[in-house]
Amino acid sequence: MQWIKPDININFMGALKITGTASLLAVTVSVVLSFYPGPKYGIDFSGGTEIQFRLEKPVDIGALRAMVEKEGFSSADLVQIGAASTTYRIRLQAEEAFGTERVKKITTKLKKTFADPGIEYVKFSPGGEKITIKASGGLDPVKVEAFMRGLKLDLRERLAGEKGAGPDKETAACVDPVCRVGRAQDNIYEVHLAGISGSFLKGLGAQLKAGNRISIEEIEWVGPRVGKQFRNAGIKSILYALGLILVYVAFRFDLRFAPGAVLCLVHDALITVGIFVILRREVALSTIAALLTIVGYSINDTIVVYDRIRENLSKIKERELRLVINKSINETLGRTLMTSLTTILSIQPILWITQGTIQDFALALTIGVVIGTYSSIYIAAPISIFVDRLFYKAKARR
Repeated sequence: MQWIKPDININFMGALKITGTASLLAVTVSVVLSFYPGPKYGIDFSGGTEIQFRLEKPVDIGALRAMVEKEGFSSADLVQIGAASTTYRIRLQAEEAFGTERVKKITTKLKKTFADPGIEYVKFSPGGEKITIKASGGLDPVKVEAFMRGLKLDLRERLAGEKGAGPDKETAACVDPVCRVGRAQDNIYEVHLAGISGSFLKGLGAQLKAGNRISIEEIEWVGPRVGKQFRNAGIKSILYALGLILVYVAFRFDLRFAPGAVLCLVHDALITVGIFVILRREVALSTIAALLTIVGYSINDTIVVYDRIRENLSKIKERELRLVINKSINETLGRTLMTSLTTILSIQPILWITQGTIQDFALALTIGVVIGTYSSIYIAAPISIFVDRLFYKAKARR
């Protein structure tokens, strides 16, 4: 079945002023939105807590989300692991738990109580989930736990499972509220507090029906500093991808085509992020993965158009570049639209059925494919015309 006729002749280049203005406006707005109000970062980038827990009896995921929201937490990232499973996973945003005065008070008391062997430093996680203690010598975890309970701190419940390795090995798992981490000679201890995860589990447990106990399987913490490193690494990965694509297109085709290909990809990525900011969807590592996928998809579509342009340039050398590009886009239009349509259709079940980061990933792909299809027609190739007029024809007149 052929939807696009082979002899179709749409004047795409005739609408360059309109499409160029629209794209420039969209990119400008997206850049402004990226700074104010800025993206809504997920815990991958902003820090937070990820909890995997198990219920003794299955609970409908919709009812469980209602319980979570009743306790004041967002249920967007609550997922059920397996269709008939009683295991669930949720991501909770980090919250500031310790004020400056309280940090100083706890640190002073801790150094005074454990003057022998001495405390080198004490670090508090922003989310109130953990206190890290570096001692000059060995500490008794039981005494540290008793000290922390004396300060009325809500310590985390012990997790089911085996304790870590022996004193001469690195700790494999920390299942106690206070335990040594890393090498024995480092004398580093972690005090695990209930924090936001404890508040969540306590509140959810109170809402569950009698006889349906909740048990922790895994708790993971992501600090803001690590989140910032993830964010910077994600931005760098996109920039590296764009740089490599620029080099590839310059060698594969012609230098005048390379800027259009890269600016097309920047256009797609910025507008996708701008739409995420408007919709207040979380930007996480999965979003970076989606942006890299969009970059790869969009350049593939652009390369097809460029291939046809190069082929037509060798056939009809007497015609100007604008007419050759318009003819090439028309000849590849059927392939471009069908490929984009089938890609979008394959993403829709993920977009409408799933929740959380997987849904955001599918949303980013859907937006990116639509914008990528548009930009391969109205951005990438037309910029080549501008580069050709600015540099190549200027050289020819000299």
